[in-house]
Amino acid sequence: MSKIQVETIAGELTERLNALHASLARYINDDDFQYRLLMRDCAKLISADAVNGYACRGLAQILTANLGQLEDDIARARAINSEAGDFCDFMLAQALAKLGYFSRAQALFLPSANPRLGKFGHRSKIGLAVGAVAALCEMFELADTMNLAYSSPVDRQEAESMASVMRDANVTDADLASMMDIA
Repeated sequence: MSKIQVETIAGELTERLNALHASLARYINDDDFQYRLLMRDCAKLISADAVNGYACRGLAQILTANLGQLEDDIARARAINSEAGDFCDFMLAQALAKLGYFSRAQALFLPSANPRLGKFGHRSKIGLAVGAVAALCEMFELADTMNLAYSSPVDRQEAESMASVMRDANVTDADLASMMDIA
């Protein structure tokens, strides 16, 4: 018997969070009306789908730069379903990148986008954002070696060109992320 998959507002909520984040010039207070509406919808989502609900609530913390609450919410999502670890890592990596913690985000991105997990294509974009250029090129190669059919928003030639420049300059992915942390 197949399991019924319930559709929730997680996707819509994530889109709203991303749109609001993109429109802001600075962080907002937790009493902001838009933020409170998002928190209300996150609470509703938690009651229907706790893992996605806590993940969305964690992502909403980007708007207020509340790193502690972000990490707590992602940890709650992971505790509810230990099999959602790579999903939680990927969500946390995105959030950390948006908050400027590129080294930490890169460390979480690498295992969560492994082609062996089947999540490489749609997760590859965050790789460039966190400075995992050489690793991303290796993932492209691994995906090709495994004969995986994937679609990636990353321009592979551009990534390979960037990796070549980094190799010539003796700059590793970790070095690049560290430089981005400081910037």
